[in-house]
Amino acid sequence: MIVMPETELLKAVNQGERILQALEREVFSEGMKIGLSIGVAESKPEDHHLADILERADKALYQAKKGGLGRVSFYEDHQKEETEKEITFEHFVGRGEELTELRNALNNTTCGKSHFVVISGEPGVGKTRLTNELEHYSSFKNCIIIKTRCDELGADRPYLLISDPITDYLNTLPADDLTDLQNTLPAILPQTQELFNNLNLRTAPAPATDKDSILRLRMYSEISQILQWTASRQPVIFTTDNLHWISEHDFDLLAYLIRAATDLPVLFLATMRAPTESFPEIRKKLKELSGIARYKSIKLKALNEEYTRHMVLFALRDPNIPKDILQKLVKQCSGNPLYLKELLLSLRNKGAIEPAAKGGWTYQIADDMSLPDSISVLMEERLKELTDQEKEVLCAGSMMPGGSFSLEPISAVLRRDELELARTLEEPLRRGLIHERLEESSILKYQFIHDTMRTYLYQELSLGIRKALQSRFGQFYEQNQNSGDETVVPLAAHHYCDSLNSRKARHFALLAAAQTMEKGAAQEAFRWLKQYMLFDDLSKEDKGEAYKARLDLGTLYSLFGKYDEASEVLKAAETLATDDKQLADIQFQEAMMYSKRGDFSKSFNLYKSVIDLLPSGKRRIQAHIQMAHFLDLLDTETKSLDLLESILPEIHAITEDNLRKELLADYYMTLGLIAQNRRPQPENTEACLKAVVLYRELSDKLGEAKALLNTAVTLRLTSKYEQRINILNDGLKVLIQVGDTHATLVAYINLGETYHAAMQYSLARDYLERSLKLVETTGFRSASVWANYYLGLLEKQEKNYSNAKKHLTTAIDLADELGLSNMALSTRIDFAGLLLTSNEFQQADAVLTELENGEEIENADTTTKRLLLGFRGIERLNNPNINKTIALKEAEETLKTAAAIIDEVPSIQDIEILTTLAECLFHQNKKAESTEVFERAETLFQNHINSVENDHYREAILKSPITETFEDLKKLLF
Repeated sequence: MIVMPETELLKAVNQGERILQALEREVFSEGMKIGLSIGVAESKPEDHHLADILERADKALYQAKKGGLGRVSFYEDHQKEETEKEITFEHFVGRGEELTELRNALNNTTCGKSHFVVISGEPGVGKTRLTNELEHYSSFKNCIIIKTRCDELGADRPYLLISDPITDYLNTLPADDLTDLQNTLPAILPQTQELFNNLNLRTAPAPATDKDSILRLRMYSEISQILQWTASRQPVIFTTDNLHWISEHDFDLLAYLIRAATDLPVLFLATMRAPTESFPEIRKKLKELSGIARYKSIKLKALNEEYTRHMVLFALRDPNIPKDILQKLVKQCSGNPLYLKELLLSLRNKGAIEPAAKGGWTYQIADDMSLPDSISVLMEERLKELTDQEKEVLCAGSMMPGGSFSLEPISAVLRRDELELARTLEEPLRRGLIHERLEESSILKYQFIHDTMRTYLYQELSLGIRKALQSRFGQFYEQNQNSGDETVVPLAAHHYCDSLNSRKARHFALLAAAQTMEKGAAQEAFRWLKQYMLFDDLSKEDKGEAYKARLDLGTLYSLFGKYDEASEVLKAAETLATDDKQLADIQFQEAMMYSKRGDFSKSFNLYKSVIDLLPSGKRRIQAHIQMAHFLDLLDTETKSLDLLESILPEIHAITEDNLRKELLADYYMTLGLIAQNRRPQPENTEACLKAVVLYRELSDKLGEAKALLNTAVTLRLTSKYEQRINILNDGLKVLIQVGDTHATLVAYINLGETYHAAMQYSLARDYLERSLKLVETTGFRSASVWANYYLGLLEKQEKNYSNAKKHLTTAIDLADELGLSNMALSTRIDFAGLLLTSNEFQQADAVLTELENGEEIENADTTTKRLLLGFRGIERLNNPNINKTIALKEAEETLKTAAAIIDEVPSIQDIEILTTLAECLFHQNKKAESTEVFERAETLFQNHINSVENDHYREAILKSPITETFEDLKKLLF
C-alpha cells in the first residue's frame, strides 16, 4: 500500500504508470518475470476510516486485474453530478523512457555537467507535455526554470529571445541578490546593458574597436557570465520551444551559452518540429554543436496502441468503455495525443459521448459512423461554428508571423475599432480556439492553440484578398518605421514580400538584410537577400543596390558552404561592377570561396588579381598575406616569405591604430607559420606570440585563439609537449565558446598530433576521431588530410597496419586532389616507412624510388628530405632481397647524408636515424665510428628526455621502442 498525501487522483495514477514502467525495465534473476496491477482511490471528506478508502482502492484493483496484468485502474465515483463530468487531459502516459533520459540528463547537470537536449516530433505528439513533466520533476531538484519560445519572425531585436526570460527571472530575486549580481559582474558593454536595462548593471566605456565580431563575442561572454552567476545559486533548466523557428543571431548566442556552460549546472532543453529535414540549416548547426557539447536528441514517435488506450481511459476516467468503441478511437488517432484530444472533444460536442445519469459515459458511436481522419478536419469542424466576423478577424490574425497577433495592426488593416475586435474574439476565446497573454510590454496578444488552425484559416483566404491584406499590413509597419521605429522593418518586409507590391518588397527586403547584417545575423540577412532576388528587376532598380545585394548574397552562400550558388551570384555581381574596387571585392570573396573548396591554386591567382587591381588599402594587404600563405601550401620556395615581408611597409603606413594592429597581427601569425615550415626555430614562436599580444589588445578573442594554435604549431618539433598542450587547450576553450568549428577542428588535430608525439595514444586517438567527426559536419576537406595522416601514424605505432594503410592512402589521395603537394609528399614518405615496418620491402623500395626520382623532393624542406633519406637507409639496411655488403655501404652513405642535416633541436625520428646509422656502421666493423654516432644519439635522446616537463610523458617515451634500440646497441658496442 502506498499513501500519497495532498496528491490529486490523476497525479497518483501517473505515479502508478511510472511504477509499472520501472518494473518493466527491472531485470530479475533466473528469468523471473513479475507482473503488477494497481488500483487507485482518492479520499473524500466524508471518510471516517481508512477502510473506506481501501474498499474503493480494492474495487479499482479488481477492475485493473480484470483488464489484464500491467494496468492501473482508478475508482470512479458514480454519484457525482453530471455537470462535474468532464474530459480531462492532465495525465502523462507512454513517455517513460524519454522522461528517464531527461531525468538522467538533469541529474548529471546538477552535478556540474551541462547538457543540451533536443526533443523533436510531429505536431501534437507530446513535446511540450514531456518538458512540463520534467519541470515537475525538477521541483524536487530545486531548479530554476527559464523558458523562451521562438516564432517565425524572431524577436523585435537580436538576443531578446535569450535575455528577456533571464531578466524576468532575475527581477523576481530579492534586492540583496541583485546587489550581489551587480557587484560580482565586471562592467559590461552598453550593448549588453540594453538587453538587461532594468537590472542596473555596471557599464564599461565603449570599446576602441568597432569590429562587429569582437563586440558580438564580448556581448556573448557577458551574457554567459550572467547565466553563470544564476547557475551558481541553483541548477538551471533553460527551455526553448520551437527551435526550428529560431533566428540565426539568437541561435548563435544560445550555442555560445551551451558551449561556455560545459561545467555549469545548466540543462538546455529545446523542442523542435519533425521532420527535422524540413529545417536543414538548424540541423546542420545542431550537428556541428553535437561534435563539441554534451548533446542528446530525443525523437518522439506516435504512442503505441497500449499507451493510446491508456490515454483514452484516463481522459474519460472510465474503465468501462466498450471494447469496440475503445478500439475504434485508438485506431483513428494513430497515437497522436493532440488528435486524440481534439477527437474526444469533437465527439463530446456532437453528443456522441455524453455523461450517464449514474456516472460514467454513454457512447453513441455507431460502427458505420465516420470519424475525422486528421487534425485539420477537426479544426475545420470547430471553426465552422464561428460567425463570419469572428472568422474574418482570425483570418487576419493568421497572417501575422509566429502564430500570435495583437489588435493594433488588425484594427488598422480591417479598419475596425479595437474594442469591437476584442468583443469579436470573446467567442473564439471561450471555445478554446485561441488564448490570450499579456506580455511584459503590457501588449495583449492572442495565440492560436495550434499551428494547424492558423494554417487552415490562412488558406481560407483567396489569393487576391491575402495579397491585398498583406499590402495593408506592410503599409501599417512602414508608417511605424517612418515614425522612427526601426524594429518594425522585418515585419514590413515580411508582409510586402507576400503582397503584390514588388517595389516595396525589394526596398524593405534590402533594408531588413542590411539591418540583420549589422547585427551579425548572417542567416537572417541571407533570407532577406533571397527574398530581394525573387523581386529582381534590373530595368527598374538601382544598379549599385543590385551589385551590393549580389555581392552580399554570394558572400553568404560561400559562408554556408553553398559554393556553386556563390559562384553564380558573384559572377552576376561582376557584371554590375563599375570600378576596380568593386571588382576587387568580388574577386576577394571568390578567392575565399575557392580556398574553402580546397582549390588553393585558383584562390592564389584571384588574390593576385586583387593586388593588381588595388594600389593600397586593407583589402590589398589582406590579399597579400593570403597569397603568401597559399604560396607556402603550394610550393616550398622561400618566395612565400619574401612576398609576405614585402607588404610590411604598407602595414606600417596605415594611420588608423586598430586597423594597423589587426593587419600586423595577421602578418605575424602567418610569418610564424611559414617560417616554421622553412626552418624550425624559436623566432617563429616569438612571431606568433606577437600576434597573440596584438589580438589581445584588440579584444579579438577569436584571433587570439587562432594565434595560440599557430604558436603551438611552431613548437611541433620540440619536446615541449606540456606547453603545447596547454597553449592548445587555452585556444580550444575560446574556439569552442565562439563556435568556430573549422578552427576547433584544427585544434583537435594539433592536440591529437601532440599527444601522439608524447606517446599518449588513447588521448591522441580521441582527439583525432573527434576531428574526423567535425570534418563530416564542416566539409573542411583539407583538415581531413591531416586527421587521416596522424591516425595512420597512430595505427602504425599500435601495429594495426591495415588501418594505417587505409588512413595514409586516404590522406594521400585527398592531398593530391586538393593540390597540397608538400603534404602529399610527406605522407607518401611515411607510407613507405609503414611498408618497411610491416616488412614489405619490395613495395617500400618501389615507393622510395619513385619519390627520389620525383620533382617534388628537389624543392622539399630539409625535414622532408631527411625523412626520405632516413627511410631509404632503413630499407637498405633491412631489405633481405639485396646484397648485404652493397646494401650496408648504400645505407651508410644515405644515413650519413641525413644525419648531416639534423636540426639543433632533433625529433625522435632524427634520433632514430642516428641509431640506425650506428647499427649500420657496427655491421661493417666500424666500431669506433659506430660508438661515436651512438653516443651522439644517446646524448640527444637524453637531452630530449630531460626537456620533457611532464613526468608521465617522460615515462612513456622511456618505455618506447627507441629505448630498447639503445639497450640493444649498448650490448653490441660495449
